[in-house]
Amino acid sequence: MNNWLGIDYGTKRIGLAIGNDEVNVAVPVGILNNTHKVISELRDICKNKEISAIIIGESINAKGNRNEMAKEAEEWAKRLQEALGEDIAIDFYDERYTSHQAHKLNPDHKGLVDDIAAMIMLQSYMDKLRG
Repeated sequence: MNNWLGIDYGTKRIGLAIGNDEVNVAVPVGILNNTHKVISELRDICKNKEISAIIIGESINAKGNRNEMAKEAEEWAKRLQEALGEDIAIDFYDERYTSHQAHKLNPDHKGLVDDIAAMIMLQSYMDKLRG
C-alpha cells in the first residue's frame, strides 16, 4: 500500500492531506505554519504515517505557465528531499484553482483552507493514477 502526503505549499502556511491507494480517498489532516521547524515536522509526519511519496501542488497560472511560487516551492522541496533522504519520493502536481474550490467547499472556514486545497490536489492526483 502506498501512502501519499499532499502538500499545498505557501510562504506562511502549508496545507496537508493524506491518501493511499487502498481506499483512494484523500483527507485533509491539518495546516502547519511555514517556519524553520516545518521540515522537521514533516519528517516526523512522514515517519508516523508511513508516507511513501509526497505530492506538492505546483503553482501554475491560468495560461499553464509556472509562476514565482512554483519556483519557490521547488527550492523548498529540494531542502525537504535532503531532510527525508531518497526513501520518500517527491513529485509535483497541478494545483490550479484548488484554493478557489476549497473556499467553495467550506465557505465558513475563516480563510484557512490550505488543507482542503491539499486534499483536492491529492485526490485529483490519485484519480489520475487510477485512470
